[in-house]
Amino acid sequence: MQSFPGAAGTAAALRAIFDVRSYADGTHRVDVTISNSLNVSTAREVAYGVNIRLAGASVFTRSGIRTPGPNPFSAMNASDNTYTVANHGLAVGDTIRVTGGAGAGKLRVVTHVLGVSSVKLNYPFEVSLPVTWEKLPFVQPYLTRWRGTFSTTGFTEAATVPDVRPFQLANAFPSYLDRVARPSRSTTGPWFEPFRIGDLIHPLAAPGARPEIGLYPAWVAQYIVHRGTDQRAYMLGMGGNVAGAVSLHVDDTDGSMLLLDNHPDFFMATVDPTGASGVASSGGLDRGVLYAPEVGAAHTPALSFVPYLFTGERFYLDELKYWANAAMLTWSWERKGAAGLVTAQQVRSMGWGLRDLANAAAYTPDDDPHRAYFTEKTNNNLAELDRLALAEPDPLGGSLLGYPKDNMLQVFMQSFAAWAFDHVGKQGFRTPLYVRRLVTYWNGLYNAHPSFDKRYVGSYQMLIFNPSTGAPFSSYGSLFDYNFNWRSYQPWKAY
Repeated sequence: MQSFPGAAGTAAALRAIFDVRSYADGTHRVDVTISNSLNVSTAREVAYGVNIRLAGASVFTRSGIRTPGPNPFSAMNASDNTYTVANHGLAVGDTIRVTGGAGAGKLRVVTHVLGVSSVKLNYPFEVSLPVTWEKLPFVQPYLTRWRGTFSTTGFTEAATVPDVRPFQLANAFPSYLDRVARPSRSTTGPWFEPFRIGDLIHPLAAPGARPEIGLYPAWVAQYIVHRGTDQRAYMLGMGGNVAGAVSLHVDDTDGSMLLLDNHPDFFMATVDPTGASGVASSGGLDRGVLYAPEVGAAHTPALSFVPYLFTGERFYLDELKYWANAAMLTWSWERKGAAGLVTAQQVRSMGWGLRDLANAAAYTPDDDPHRAYFTEKTNNNLAELDRLALAEPDPLGGSLLGYPKDNMLQVFMQSFAAWAFDHVGKQGFRTPLYVRRLVTYWNGLYNAHPSFDKRYVGSYQMLIFNPSTGAPFSSYGSLFDYNFNWRSYQPWKAY
């Protein structure tokens, strides 16, 4: 780890990691990681220039020259984040920073140029117009990391096609059918530069069919099946700098990853923090950030786990750990401090959060100090899940699992959680009791109870307690009638 000598203010928070591989033929491979993740009050976004030299030759350069905007942003179309700014001179992928007023320090990226006086941004300024600004060629948002890999002349990395079968036998990831699509992939263009999120959907809480949401992202499944070189580069890019661009990387003042054991009340607030429990930076997550994390883990993609398995590289392991930690840090309600419980989040949040916690615990090297940390948090969650399962009040087998506890059973979320709970058990932990309860209930609805029309088992949601009485339904027939039999219309169905 190297700090930046002579740096002052925000630049003092930057740190660099150099990983060097030297080979028998005299060639070298150098991996450089730059982090802006210290939880200190002086930390903010940092605009700087870069010139990485290897064996006397420049291998990576970015300008640090800032350009004041010629005119302020003067008007906005709220429906699509389109702004009017006369003679802006901007291009797709440019980063701008607000320079005055209440929004000073806010960062945005140009996603579309619609004319000489009109651009579209990745999301609104959320401050009153007009807005003065500057263009920054290279600015590192707060709580982000980026890396570059470079080699000396004559180095040629071996082209390998990994054998995926050992990972599947170890239950690290599923066996996918060979009919999985094989699209061509590319990591060229501005969206795969440092601090950009490639094809990741933002905000992370956005709903809908998204290729990154699932057991593992769609492109991971495609690479596991087809193992093309373009697919490999894409998977590594999405798990590398794309994962590093989301502002969820929090380190303690000594540079080590911030742990709940040392900060049990820490909460990664999405607005300016008030008090010592939030992000220490004076700007919090309201300024100095391009891509904020989601509150909780409801849509957390497993970006870096499989890249780590196939490369063994530090950057991917660190990303796996940061994202697993964020599943706990971004949610404070009923977390029970250092216990790190995710069991009060949405049902799907439990699934994706526990997937990441268990993967970090199971696949972090034995002598890594974080292995015990993630193992403890995983076991804490499993114990809490078993306590909740034993307390479930529905005799028919339904589960009031997760937030909000409003009597709504959502089978699609529970299916995510059931897979994840089973996956955790296959990583050497005990399988939560909920797996048997959830699967038994669904099988019962499908097969054992003709009074419940099986076409409705996979419905988006259903009530498992009668709202009028507060009691569970006495039979599968009455459960079906109340929720889905339109001949006995219930008012809640109107919405």
